[in-house]
Amino acid sequence: MCGIHIVAGVAREQATSAIEGMIAGCVHRGPDSGAVTEAGNVFMGFNRLEIVGGAKGQQPISNEDGSLIVVGNGEIFNYQQSKSSHTKRHTYKTTSDIEVLLHLYEEQGMDFLSAVEGQFSFAIHDRNQNKVIIARDRWGITPLFYAQQNGRFVVSSSVKAIIGTGFIRNITLDPVGLAESWSLYGPTPPRTCFRGVSQLPPATFAEYDLNTHEFLIQSFQSLSWGHLELQNTLRRSVEDRMQGSYGPGVYVSGGLDSSIIAALVNEVAETKPILFSIAFRDPTFDESRYQTVLSEHLGCELRTVRIDTDDIIGNIKECIHFAESPLIRTAPVPMMLLSKEVRSAGIKYVLCGEGADELFAGYPVFSRGKSSVSEKWGELSLFNSCFADDKVADIVADHFRDVTTRLGDDLTGLRKQEIATKLSRYLLANQGDRMAMAGSVEQRFPFLDNRVNDLAFSLNTDDLLKQGDGKFVLREMFKDLLPNELLMRKKQGYLTPDFQVVKKLLKVGKLQSVLHPVKCAEIGIFKYSKIEPIIQHIDTEIKARFLLFAYTTHLLNGEFIVGQNNG
Repeated sequence: MCGIHIVAGVAREQATSAIEGMIAGCVHRGPDSGAVTEAGNVFMGFNRLEIVGGAKGQQPISNEDGSLIVVGNGEIFNYQQSKSSHTKRHTYKTTSDIEVLLHLYEEQGMDFLSAVEGQFSFAIHDRNQNKVIIARDRWGITPLFYAQQNGRFVVSSSVKAIIGTGFIRNITLDPVGLAESWSLYGPTPPRTCFRGVSQLPPATFAEYDLNTHEFLIQSFQSLSWGHLELQNTLRRSVEDRMQGSYGPGVYVSGGLDSSIIAALVNEVAETKPILFSIAFRDPTFDESRYQTVLSEHLGCELRTVRIDTDDIIGNIKECIHFAESPLIRTAPVPMMLLSKEVRSAGIKYVLCGEGADELFAGYPVFSRGKSSVSEKWGELSLFNSCFADDKVADIVADHFRDVTTRLGDDLTGLRKQEIATKLSRYLLANQGDRMAMAGSVEQRFPFLDNRVNDLAFSLNTDDLLKQGDGKFVLREMFKDLLPNELLMRKKQGYLTPDFQVVKKLLKVGKLQSVLHPVKCAEIGIFKYSKIEPIIQHIDTEIKARFLLFAYTTHLLNGEFIVGQNNG
């Protein structure tokens, strides 16, 4: 992963200073180098995490005549195949996988996006048409934020970088975006947690006209469905995601999905991968036994970060800095600490098993005819009365009805609901990219492959669910790769001690201090009259999580809004 930044419509001296500040503020996304280019009052900056392309992989990159310039974040996994189809017609200046996007755009316009296999966000400055095009992968793995105001256009991989330019005035917390973070796992794109800053939705591209300042978002072609052989398809996806000059690591939980990925990486890698895991001192949450079984079965080194309640409390504020969103669970904090362990081991990218539950019906909720959002809606939406703006509850309810109705409630629709909400808005964001990049590590997702997606949605219910258990086809296809103890293990979600953390925050006085009635009135997101009874009687996990959410919302305001030059 990297960080990309664009400033347009601003005087040269101001823009240069701003984009250099954006690069400096996002060094965690690319600590290896940074660069800036200017053309026609458009300034493009880049933080590099060097994995593919070596010394000749630097960005920004221009085409042969300088009419197109690109900066990109992430990986194009099929760039070699795409490149080989037109190398005779184009001269490549770098060894970066991102450069292929320029020449595909020259030949096909934005139609090329439907054939790109990868996790990416990028921007192309088309000088001939005087426009900037931005795009984001179909899953929403990599972040891309933008803001427009008074002829100024700012784009970045980070909200904080956009706010830090000072070019966009009056940025505040968005109560609707925050409420959606609570009950829908994240804001409905293009909304974010901040008024004045938007996110490009997954599977879309947008064109910004530098003359008229018009901004148009368009979806690119959705995935087709076809039947493919699972084991070979996933193995090929793993091979593709091992591109780069460095050996891979693998995140393992002890569950089926990450164990399959670890076994496949172990088969195809030139050297044995290092496995990385989270363990908890509280046995209620600890899965280290199964992680050890896997490492011994594969003969791979296992490095474990062992977490307790104090570790989480001591790192919440830093986690908010990188998440750029409040926390609905404490789970991102250990993921942030794990990424730092990965980086300290000299590893720059890790593969993981995220996406399998959504594609192959692994969540128990599917057997009950629900998605995570629809099953939890009744419980979570009760807390919407705590928001100071009374309109919030109705707006979020409308968005809930839209996503659940539009995508359907059969097993295909439920999986699509899961992908559109919990996966793209939370697991790939706060718990995925943002936490991995906090340690300057790129996270890669073999299950989130176009071909694997095609296969998953071509399967019938009997391939997926057997006697209420999901991922039947995965267990069958990979039964020769893993020990039965892992293969047949019941689904256990990644859990963290949320209740204990909130009770400890209460005990040491931090909760009351941050959610003080005066601060509630000043910030204006929550009604203290509704918050106080929950603080006085924290007797359920859901109450603890809401207080965590409110607590970190106020921390988010302090980190991003207070003291910023918002006019």
